[in-house]
This record gives sequence, structure tokens and C-alpha cells, in this order.
Amino acid sequence: MRALIRRVRRPDPAPSRLGFRLKRHWRSPAFRRSITVHAPLGVLLAALGWAGAQPGMRQAAMDRFETIRSAIVARPEFAIRHIEVRGASPMVTAELQDALAPWLGASSLAADAAAIRAAVDALGWVENASARLVAPETLIVTVKERVPAAIWRMGPLLMLLDAKGERIAPIEARAERPDLPVLAGQGADKAASEGLAVIAAAAGGVAQRLRGLVRVGERRWDAVIADGPVIMLPSSGAVEAMGYIAALDAGENVLDRDISHVDLRVQGRPTLRLTPDGLATFEVERKPKKPGKDA
Repeated sequence: MRALIRRVRRPDPAPSRLGFRLKRHWRSPAFRRSITVHAPLGVLLAALGWAGAQPGMRQAAMDRFETIRSAIVARPEFAIRHIEVRGASPMVTAELQDALAPWLGASSLAADAAAIRAAVDALGWVENASARLVAPETLIVTVKERVPAAIWRMGPLLMLLDAKGERIAPIEARAERPDLPVLAGQGADKAASEGLAVIAAAAGGVAQRLRGLVRVGERRWDAVIADGPVIMLPSSGAVEAMGYIAALDAGENVLDRDISHVDLRVQGRPTLRLTPDGLATFEVERKPKKPGKDA
């Protein structure tokens, strides 16, 4: 009877050596992180690397990405519908609106900030500008305008300049800005700061009759006086020379005499050039007078 009864071996409830080691390692946070995070990430990177090494799969992925990107960029929710200009006068605002018209309707996701600033800076009235997108439908452009300080005459061309000599915009006639002084000649725009300082140094009758400055040889100025002489200023110290002639005229009324040019190019040695009438009068006065006959 005993021989007929087989003994059934029950499994050992104790874990195997391998299971025991795995359970012990699983208690380590670093081991769990390596199994749950690092290992899947490594498999994913390996798969992506293999797929990237296949030319056909790589090109297909790039095409798919570009299609998705283009579809998102082209969505109407991202279109620029309003352009707001701040810090500009109505005239400059209108010019900026025209310059920025190509960006109306364009996607805010594809807008090139550098290209927008270049379009704004191309306007002579703009000294500097900044552009930003607000609530993706509005483009806000903030500008600082240049202030006209002089008129540059170069042949038939009349151009507004700021105090640094930067060109702003052309004008048709001098009468459009009678309040601004005139700087004429080649290179007058580059020396506008000095020219404006010379004009500011004029005072009294010189300031009232000063029509403008002419750049000579791109190195010095001639001051043009209404119904008066041409004042030839030196290449250095022009501001001081203008102050000198203003003081001289206040005491000697030089501008009202028969003088065509006042040459101040040599410091300390002013030279006067007479008009033809003044020269004739001078020749008459310098001749010795004949003695009168005795009665």
C-alpha cells in the first residue's frame, strides 16, 4: 500500500539565489532608476540612431516634420492682423504702415524680427526702433524719430539732416523749413555737428544776417552773409573765429562796409578783401591831395 502512494514534492517556498539578488537590488533607488528610466531611454536612443542612419527613413521624417510645421505656421490664428506704431508723428506713422504692409497677414511664428527692424530703419526719420508681437495678432513697433536740425544743399538736392548729420528725408524747397539753417557743399553732411556749432556761435547782426555755411574742400567753412561779405573760416577753430567776427561787427560794423570777403583762415591775421566800389573809394582816398593855390 505504501509503495502505491507517491510522494508529491512541494515547491520550496524559499526564493532562488537569483530572485533573492534581484529583490535585494530592487530596493536600491539607483537600480530602479536604471531599469525604469535609463534602460528604456537607451533603447529609444538606439532605435532613433538606427532610424536616422537610414537615408530613406531620415528624409521621410524630415518631410513629415516640415509638413506639420508648415501646417501649424499657416493656421489663421497666428496671422498678424494689426500693426501698431508708437512714438512717431502721424506722417512717419503712415510711412511705417506702408513699409510694414508686407507683414500684414503673415504668420507671427514665421515673422523675422531682423527683417522688420531693417524695414523700419530704412526710413530716414527713424533713429532707432524695436518690434514685438503681442497676443499673436498684433505687431507693435516703437520708434524714436530723428529731429531735423539743418538743411543740406548739394546742387539741386535739399535734404533734411539731424544734429549728427544723418540724412532724414528730401524736401522740395527751402521754404518748407525756413526755421532751419542751410549747410551746402560736398561733405557738409559729415561735418554737420561742427557746422551747427559755428552757427550757434554767431551773435548780433551776424546771426540775423547769416544765410548758411558752405563747405570748402571738405575741410573748412565759408559763412554767407545776406547783403554782406563772405566770412572765410579756418579749418580748425571755426567756432572761435565766428565768435570773433561777431564781436568785431558789434564794435566796427564790418558787415556794412564795402568788403567782399573777411579772411580768418590765419589765426591772428584777419584779412579784408574790398568790393570794386570799396577799392575805387580806397584808391581815391589814398592819392595825395594837391595843395590849393594861394589867393
